Amino acid sequence: MSKILVTYLADHEQKEMFKQTFSSHELSFLAESRDASDRGALLKNAEVLVSWNPAKELEKDDHSLLQGVRFVQLISAGYDHLKFGMF
Repeated sequence: MSKILVTYLADHEQKEMFKQTFSSHELSFLAESRDASDRGALLKNAEVLVSWNPAKELEKDDHSLLQGVRFVQLISAGYDHLKFGMF
């Protein structure tokens, strides 16, 4: 079971699709974090990121928490905006 974190602001339909698709995994949505501590725990525990534009969705201090990330899936068409040093 992987710990999947969706970093972009997914709408209800997208959330339902993710929940169905990844039902056997631990799925979290960064936008639903309750506070800074909860946000930090989500980032620290993430193994897979599903992102639109991580440079905009993640704060500068978040990058140090992403040590467990093994895979990043971009929803966008292209990766020229991705800063590889953040992972």
